[in-house]
Amino acid sequence: MVDIEQDINEWCRAMAYVDERFKSNGSPGLLDTEVEPTTTGETTDCTDALVRGIASVLSDAECAQSERKNPQPEITETDPVKARIIRMLTENTGCDILDSGGAYGRAWERNRHIPMDEWDKRDACHVTVYGHGRDGEVTISYDVYRYLTLFLDITDESERLNAILKNIVETSGNRSYLQDMEEFLERDEVDIDGYACGGIVNTYNYDNIISQVLQYGIFEVDGEPYIILQIHGGCDVRGGYTVPQIFSLNHPDYFSMAQTDIMAYCGCGEWLSDDAGYNWYFDGCAPSKPIDWWYDQDNNRVMCMDCRKEVTFGVTESV
Repeated sequence: MVDIEQDINEWCRAMAYVDERFKSNGSPGLLDTEVEPTTTGETTDCTDALVRGIASVLSDAECAQSERKNPQPEITETDPVKARIIRMLTENTGCDILDSGGAYGRAWERNRHIPMDEWDKRDACHVTVYGHGRDGEVTISYDVYRYLTLFLDITDESERLNAILKNIVETSGNRSYLQDMEEFLERDEVDIDGYACGGIVNTYNYDNIISQVLQYGIFEVDGEPYIILQIHGGCDVRGGYTVPQIFSLNHPDYFSMAQTDIMAYCGCGEWLSDDAGYNWYFDGCAPSKPIDWWYDQDNNRVMCMDCRKEVTFGVTESV
């Protein structure tokens, strides 16, 4: 009969040995915590550590392979705001064998294949049509790069705050970036009371049109608005966020409104949606006449049945 407890203990000793060898060479260890083999029958901790260690090794191997396939491009953009946002959008936010990134890819991997001279040429508004006839639907997304570069800025004060945040991140040990962001927002000089979110929000948790998930908090220092920001670069939304950065924020109200505002134009006039396309108001007025649109998925376009002209869509591209 196989002694399972003895086998697990042997595996734990082996993993602990490899862990120490990694650390002695200046590399990260395989285990998050030190694990002592047990002789009392309580093998759960060792088993858990073993599984986590193996998962960590496999995840690191997948990440190394992804780096080879998707090398970090040289950031040649000269505008400091655009360069930092591109750097965040191409930042390796990690790999995990337990998420779906191996099957569907990750945002940071895809973004690394965008040529440097193409970022500013990307359409701000992306239209996707589903279905045929009057029973279809249209979804609009706002390119995250175009969105962020419209509202964010870098100033001397934002860089001072960013240096404080960087120190928090670098000295926080194994805490999450979210905890680091929350600690920063608790500083005496930081005022979050003037904003509805009152802390960190994640755009995955509400309807919006931004093409990648953002995690952020808006705050003021001496009456000036700033944003502490992460961009989700992974696949599974529960992980894979960039190192947080602080920017000066222009027009905080419009920054929030632009996440859900869509304009539509046809021969009849202009339509407006302020809830990411769930409701449309003709000429911005409610109550409004109902839309009568014909959806053409094959050609990715929408036609207005009243004026018989194509419907075009737009997002907030200027403030």
